[in-house]
Amino acid sequence: MTHKERAAWMFLIIFLVTYIPYFSLSAYRGLPTTMPGFEQLWLYGITAVIQMVLIGLGYAWFALRHRADMRAPTDERDRAIELKGIRSAYYVLLTGAIFAGIYLPFVKNGWDIVQTMIFVIGLAQVIHFGMVALGYRRSA
Repeated sequence: MTHKERAAWMFLIIFLVTYIPYFSLSAYRGLPTTMPGFEQLWLYGITAVIQMVLIGLGYAWFALRHRADMRAPTDERDRAIELKGIRSAYYVLLTGAIFAGIYLPFVKNGWDIVQTMIFVIGLAQVIHFGMVALGYRRSA
C-alpha cells in the first residue's frame, strides 16, 4: 500500500469518525433557531479540532513507520487517481453549493443553510478520499 493510498484511507476514516457523531448529535439536539447559535459553533469547532489532531497524529505515525514511502515522487497513476477523486467530489460540492446557496434561502434560514453546506463539504471530502482509496485498490 502506497503512502497516498494510506493517506486517503486515513482521511476517509477520520472524516467519517468525526462527521457522523457531529451530525448525529446535531440532529438529536436540534439546530438553533437564531443565529449565531454558539452551542452549534462550539460543536463544529470541537469537531474541526478533533479532525486536525487526528490528521496530525496520522501523519506523525506515517512519518515514523513509512518515512521512505512519504518521499516517493508522484507519478501519472497517482495524478490520474487523484484527479478522478477531485472530479467526482467537485460535482457533489457544486450541486450542493447551488442547492444551499440558491434554493435554501427561500425556504430555510440560519443554521439549516449552514448545516447543509457543512454536510455537502463533508460529503464531497468523503467522496474524494473514497474514490482515491478505491482507485488504488482497483489498480493494484
